[in-house]
Amino acid sequence: MKLSGKDKIDSLIKASKKIILDSCLENGAIVAANLDKPYFPKNVYFYRYVWPRDVAFTLAALDILGIGGVHEKYYKWLIERAEEFNKTGILYQNYHTHGPKHHMNLQPDSNGLTLWAIYYHAKHTGKKPPEKLVKKLADGICSVWGGKLFRVETQDPWEERIAYPELDELHVYSAAMACNGLMCANKMHNNKKWNKTALQMKKEVLASYDKAGKHFPRTRSSIRSHVNHGIDASLLGLTYPAKIVTSNDPRMVSTVKDIEKRLNKEGGILRYEFDLYDGMIQENNLMKKGAGCWPLLNFWMSIYYSIRGDRKKAMEYYMWVIDRIDDDLIPEQIFDNNIQSSITPLVWSHSMFIIASRFLGFV
Repeated sequence: MKLSGKDKIDSLIKASKKIILDSCLENGAIVAANLDKPYFPKNVYFYRYVWPRDVAFTLAALDILGIGGVHEKYYKWLIERAEEFNKTGILYQNYHTHGPKHHMNLQPDSNGLTLWAIYYHAKHTGKKPPEKLVKKLADGICSVWGGKLFRVETQDPWEERIAYPELDELHVYSAAMACNGLMCANKMHNNKKWNKTALQMKKEVLASYDKAGKHFPRTRSSIRSHVNHGIDASLLGLTYPAKIVTSNDPRMVSTVKDIEKRLNKEGGILRYEFDLYDGMIQENNLMKKGAGCWPLLNFWMSIYYSIRGDRKKAMEYYMWVIDRIDDDLIPEQIFDNNIQSSITPLVWSHSMFIIASRFLGFV
């Protein structure tokens, strides 16, 4: 019998517990998709890597689900396994499950979100936060910050664009997540340097607002002004979890309005305009057919509208995904055709589903 409504949500919550736990490996690593499990398709890219950004949201979902014993194992994995982290305090794009870096790009939002997840866990459980790990993550952010932007090249959350310091470029989402991480770290262990750096980052994020375009930009630059025009759904992070801009701040309201105008595809949310990544292995020299809508972004929109107090819109974005799931597996992307397929399930998608469900009162 095909489930609908609350029964379907309950079924997805139950399935999400299993899928999230399936991603938590014996050595403490948490992967984006455990492709060893029989429910994964064969014709998609290999995602059995540790993406610290994804893991942060997964850790929050584990807390919401009341699942313990995972966080501390992952903390230990970061210190003992993640290549060079114990030395530098910097998290890179992603890692093999036994620790070596897979891709070498610096993504400062990973440090920030990991600090947020640690703070969330400590607040949720009353457990003492791991002081050594907090210090390494926070000092790592400070070590690459130059007062107005990161002193080194950094990569956006979608791993497709580099911000170059010599071009005065700053990925706004990345700075917001790093800022929030430092504010969380400062709440756990008061530190003047962390607080000072966080305030500098917040100033730059707020100053990036594009008054002409009426939205926060994907990337800020005083040299290459054209990059300011880009709108990106990850900017929802400025409200949650960063809390740098409130949900009803006119600047955030107009940013979300622009996201809805330009990135809403019949109810589903795209990452950014003209996105081509579909996550499929290309065969027979076939050209990419373009990206689909990302369920995790629909859930992020749902979270935003829950915070804003608009339950009706929160439910619309939430149910858009639920209504299109038949087997309790939430994919990375949903397409409007029967030709393209996606990595299914994606742990980040299930994690954002759990977080959105908490905001709506379903879990």
